[in-house]
Amino acid sequence: MLIHSLFSPYGDYDWIEVAETLKEKGFQVLAPSLTPDQLSDCDTCISFLADKIKKDSESCKAHAVGLGVGAFLAIKLAIAHPNLISSVLVSGLTVYPLPVRPLLVMPIYARKWVISRCIGGPAFTLRNCISITKLFTPLRDLESLEAKLMMVVASLHDSLRPALALRKKWNARADFQVKEGRHLRRLWNRQRPRLFAELIKAWANNTWSANLDAVFLSRNYLD
Repeated sequence: MLIHSLFSPYGDYDWIEVAETLKEKGFQVLAPSLTPDQLSDCDTCISFLADKIKKDSESCKAHAVGLGVGAFLAIKLAIAHPNLISSVLVSGLTVYPLPVRPLLVMPIYARKWVISRCIGGPAFTLRNCISITKLFTPLRDLESLEAKLMMVVASLHDSLRPALALRKKWNARADFQVKEGRHLRRLWNRQRPRLFAELIKAWANNTWSANLDAVFLSRNYLD
């Protein structure tokens, strides 16, 4: 299951090339569109995603992949429904302290308005934007996560420190891995879609290797 970022105009916009590559590799791909009202309520959103897996997944299970806000939702989905999620891979997970979150409302509102006019998809109301800032809260319940977790940090935009600190806090679990992409932008799903798909495949199938590590760190990887 591919869970899109906050500023995706529709479900598979973030994932078009990634999804095509995964299908070529034999994966069934679910890329649901989340409405502003769903994103405004985390519990509603998680219930919708869980129902989507139960209804549409051939195996009634999924590997959850999330980007940006979708990263937060992928982890929350795995915590709430451990019987449905086999593994989690996320990138672009962003957390803001409570005093900063009100400052995000107008930038989110303005950017979504522009995207809806120029590309498509729904705009957010101010009420939506206020509620959506809750998706930037720190993860305090990772100890309840049963699925293995990989957190990818695109170092051109994101700092590695928060991910490492989070992993250290949860006792450096062997099934909680952090990978740094030194030449990747935050939304590298569009910069390196085939590499993104290769990482998903390797993490889901337990086939991660030193060779893939070298490819991941290389500036010369071309899609």
